[in-house]
Amino acid sequence: MKQLKVFITSILFILFIPISIKWLEFLYNNIYGSKETSSSVVDNQTLYNEEKGNNNAKQIKFKLKILPNSTVEVRFSESYKEYDTIIIPDVVHINGMEMSVTNIGEEAFNDCSKLKKIVLPSQLRHIDKRAFSGCTELTNITVPSTLINIGDYAFYRCKNLMFLDFPHGLQSIQRYAFSNCIGLARITLPPSVGYVGSKAFESCTNLTVIVGNKKENVNFEKDTFKDCKSVLFKPTIGYF
Repeated sequence: MKQLKVFITSILFILFIPISIKWLEFLYNNIYGSKETSSSVVDNQTLYNEEKGNNNAKQIKFKLKILPNSTVEVRFSESYKEYDTIIIPDVVHINGMEMSVTNIGEEAFNDCSKLKKIVLPSQLRHIDKRAFSGCTELTNITVPSTLINIGDYAFYRCKNLMFLDFPHGLQSIQRYAFSNCIGLARITLPPSVGYVGSKAFESCTNLTVIVGNKKENVNFEKDTFKDCKSVLFKPTIGYF
């Protein structure tokens, strides 16, 4: 009898372990979200192709990841490489919920060599690593006022990028973010920028950088502005 009880107890224990693990996984996924369930492909977000005109507007599927704060990140999709103009929606609807698009994910539009113009969402906060790296035809981008961080190599080798207006509120520009953007001629960094990474503007040989703060208030590396035409620190430049 004692052996039978031990046998039954062992069987129950063996059965109970996977049930417990599955229950813990269920709780974790519902509280924090798993990789499998936190990403969705959202249809019917309109892309306007300027070459063909708005009468022939096409639709693009954005690959999205739902973030813990119920906002959304745009993820990489090979299909983006087909278009020369992309308009990212401000909000998307997933499972009946309206969510703001706040992040451009790592390598989201990397090497989209046809892309000439992109409209960023109005609540965007982060542009992650290599998000637009190698977009060699990109000429026009409007940065929303909510942006706080531009990641490593974010616009690396965007050689035709000619104009950027950084918002007051931008806090950091990471290393190599605009390296080899040889088309840039003049930019102004707002006083909110506290850090500019190594070689962030390397090889921008035509670029004049105006920094709206005192030199000692900005944390930057010796090679941050390597090869730039000039760098001017003007703490009163239109912000105070």
